[in-house]
Amino acid sequence: NYGPLDRAVGSRLASSAARFVFAVFPGIDGVSHARFPEHPSVLDLYRAADRDLGRYLKNVGAGPDHLVILVSDHGFSRVAHHLDLARVLERMGIATMRHPKLWRKNPRAAVMVSGNSAAHVYLAPGHRGGHRWSVPEIEAGAVSGIPRYLVDHLADLHGIDFVAGVDDGGVLVTSAAGRARIHQSGEMITYRPETADVFGYGPGVRTDDADGWLRTSIDGSHPDAPVQLLQIFSTARSGDLVVSAAPGFDLRDEWEIPELRAGHGSLLADHMLCLSAISKPVRGPMRSVDVFPMVLDHLGHPVPANIDGMLRESPALGSDVLTVKGEVS
Repeated sequence: NYGPLDRAVGSRLASSAARFVFAVFPGIDGVSHARFPEHPSVLDLYRAADRDLGRYLKNVGAGPDHLVILVSDHGFSRVAHHLDLARVLERMGIATMRHPKLWRKNPRAAVMVSGNSAAHVYLAPGHRGGHRWSVPEIEAGAVSGIPRYLVDHLADLHGIDFVAGVDDGGVLVTSAAGRARIHQSGEMITYRPETADVFGYGPGVRTDDADGWLRTSIDGSHPDAPVQLLQIFSTARSGDLVVSAAPGFDLRDEWEIPELRAGHGSLLADHMLCLSAISKPVRGPMRSVDVFPMVLDHLGHPVPANIDGMLRESPALGSDVLTVKGEVS
């Protein structure tokens, strides 16, 4: 029943004349989860949002000084199977905190699912002390109550695309086929298949900067994955392990009320790619985090140096490098 909420957002948007307007239409996401992304009711919400945007532009105008950005925060795909990651850990004998069971006596792990197709796994919750358990530490038995074979066991499950964790300053990615390693030195990021080409980039070692990885991998099965995983593990809030679901799967079953029939959150192309429509020419491809510096620059504010997004300078009008293909961070 997202219709009334979206209509309220659209009505307020149409009458807004503020210098900066940020409008969120949550219905497309909510109804897609409950049904599927191409359901007629979802398409109706797209059409309603389109009409609301038209009313807004009619009221405020769309002159050269007006920047309008229409962007999704992720893609979507249908879900046919549910693999409950928390229950998998429980069956391994690991007492696990998870939604909605937010209290557990002496938990050995916590599972936090995002979009239902990805999850962060925190080991020894409540005793982290700023420390992230590396894959070698897990496999050496250093984490009390956690089996040494946890990473390989999860990666081998039908419905899991890969499991990622840290190792020696980089990221180790494990799938049922084998392992690959991601490492950054300065501006350059290296993807090195060790026993498997997990992301399908080719068997050899590849090195490029963040922008190069976006350009060369955007049409693959895992767009921008090396950059994304390095960013995820650069924050203290991320889990010790990041688990990404395979196509057609999500990572919740128990307490999934109502059952979700579509999901997002993985590093698969269906979830990573989205459409960005921008009223001024930009140089692409781009990440959705690039919207933030674009807005700051348009409003005359300095762009901070310590953010993930980058300012994409606009080419001259008439250039052939215009793009509306975006990629979600």
